[in-house]
Amino acid sequence: MVTRHEFLAKLHELLRPSTYLEVGVQHGHSLALASYSNVAIGIDPNPLVTASGNQVIFGETSDHYFRNFPGLRPGQIDLAFIDGSHLFEDALHDFANIEQYCHPGSVVIFDDVLPYSQGIAGREITEGDWTGDVWKVTQILMARRGDLHVFEVDTSPTGTLLVYGFSNEKFSGHELNDAIDAYLPLVEVPQGAIDRSYAVSPEKAIEELMAWRASQ
Repeated sequence: MVTRHEFLAKLHELLRPSTYLEVGVQHGHSLALASYSNVAIGIDPNPLVTASGNQVIFGETSDHYFRNFPGLRPGQIDLAFIDGSHLFEDALHDFANIEQYCHPGSVVIFDDVLPYSQGIAGREITEGDWTGDVWKVTQILMARRGDLHVFEVDTSPTGTLLVYGFSNEKFSGHELNDAIDAYLPLVEVPQGAIDRSYAVSPEKAIEELMAWRASQ
């Protein structure tokens, strides 16, 4: 099975993003994939790697980074990877912050949206492949952002979410809080997420993305 990093590497190869941003740097494995980018921005309150080459790493929370002047221009982010906190509201806030700097051709990827069991998908940290409840982000975007193309992608170990087709529509603060309040009580992971029945292969996801880009 294709891993999340293999899928992300293929996107870098095809899209050649000038500006890449990721939330959740850890050891820097995904940040290192941005070899085609002029700048690769990493945000992590406790990064376990130092910046090199085209990398700029901010040792702070994503909320703090975006709340202060991030040094980004509107429309600057070409590709973003959200793999920070495993609580859905934090991932959703990251998305809302990032989309402020996206353009129509931007692509955003979420990690950990396809937990393989209910046990790894709760809000309390567990050993191993803890996904938290980021799986809720798929439901929220599909229900509340009809302007976007949203695909669950069957990658190892815990799935990714491909999002593109950005427009002038953005999450407002009220809409964001309303979505969080509505989805916070949910605890049961949909069977379609666990068995990946609604997920597409990485190859199909890329085929759909590139066909869409060619049509624009």
